[in-house]
Amino acid sequence: MGVSARRRRPRLGALLSGVLLALVVLLQAAPAWAAVPQRWTIADSHGDRWQLLLVEPFDPAAAGDGRLRLNGLSPGAQTDHAAALQLSDAMGGQWPLGNRSAERVPSGAPVLPPGSAQFDLGRPEPGPSAFLPLQLRLTMADGSIRRLPMAPGCVRALSDLWAGASP
Repeated sequence: MGVSARRRRPRLGALLSGVLLALVVLLQAAPAWAAVPQRWTIADSHGDRWQLLLVEPFDPAAAGDGRLRLNGLSPGAQTDHAAALQLSDAMGGQWPLGNRSAERVPSGAPVLPPGSAQFDLGRPEPGPSAFLPLQLRLTMADGSIRRLPMAPGCVRALSDLWAGASP
């Protein structure tokens, strides 16, 4: 009995080593944005609350490296589903993020969620600094603009995502 138990231990150790190595390889191959916290709650210039999410495109063949989704948490929020989202920093840098709200519903669906919008994160060059405050300018359905200051954790997550995005 003692001999067969000794033979099994090295095999078990080799198996565990192989599993751990496979996990390390898989984690390194994951997209950069998959490792960051993906949701924050922020308030706009009118005091309305929004959920900000970083997500991958529904369709893997879709253009872009990820999506920034805003979901209105206050009643009555109605976003413009055609206008780009403007990302800006404290030094005057501006980056438009293309509107991809139509990806949220099946093709040809008559109605998009009124209080939700989705935008292409793209790969801004040069991108915003991880150390400067960022603000979003969201166009509403009535043409008004809402300013949403981004949480510091979200700014860092976006910076990490863009720094880790492979060409």
